[in-house]
Amino acid sequence: MRKKILILFILLLSSTLLAEEKARYTITHFSNKEKNFVFSELRDRQGNIFGHFALIDPDPYYLYSIESDSDMFPMIDLTVDSLALRRGRGTPVAMIAVDFSNQAEIKRPFSFKYLVRYLFLISFSPPYLRKVEVLNPSKISRWFFVEMKIKDKNYFGAMVLKRSFDASGAKEFIEKIPGTGEISLVVPVLENIPVKFVSFSSGEKKVLYESFPGHTNFTCVFLAGTK
Repeated sequence: MRKKILILFILLLSSTLLAEEKARYTITHFSNKEKNFVFSELRDRQGNIFGHFALIDPDPYYLYSIESDSDMFPMIDLTVDSLALRRGRGTPVAMIAVDFSNQAEIKRPFSFKYLVRYLFLISFSPPYLRKVEVLNPSKISRWFFVEMKIKDKNYFGAMVLKRSFDASGAKEFIEKIPGTGEISLVVPVLENIPVKFVSFSSGEKKVLYESFPGHTNFTCVFLAGTK
């Protein structure tokens, strides 16, 4: 009888802790009508933002860089329509602009896990991304690259948090977001890279996230269009 009471108590305590954990934050989702991304904003009880999570369907996104289209960079904000037209992508619906122009060379750690991640990156990334530094040599970061599977389809994402975590801690945050699937990869990435995530809807541009607000020069862009 005591054992049953103890088990019941543990179950009730677990349910209470889970409810308290869920009550610690609220999540707001934003997507465009094409549904090629979901952008989530995480806030605490006081309404303060403590994280952002962007999940994209990789199929409609194409990478263009200062190497492939030098006349379109670094002011991609002003030339994105021309780039989409040139590349036959129709009208832009979303873009992720990144600036690798001021990267300092990092010292790669003697780590098997880091080596595997690095080899994975250079094996599957477009040529331009093989030449830049993305992975964080530290085990903890505020920025993370994510790969997950939802209904047998692979999606890619990125999470930015207000304080540093290791990959396991970041994974716990992601798992709390409704609708996330089976996480296959969570990798800490460098925090000093200017990134800008923009959505276009009915001719209106909406900036969803900027790592360095006001930054205008970019060297590559992941672009999704109507074609």
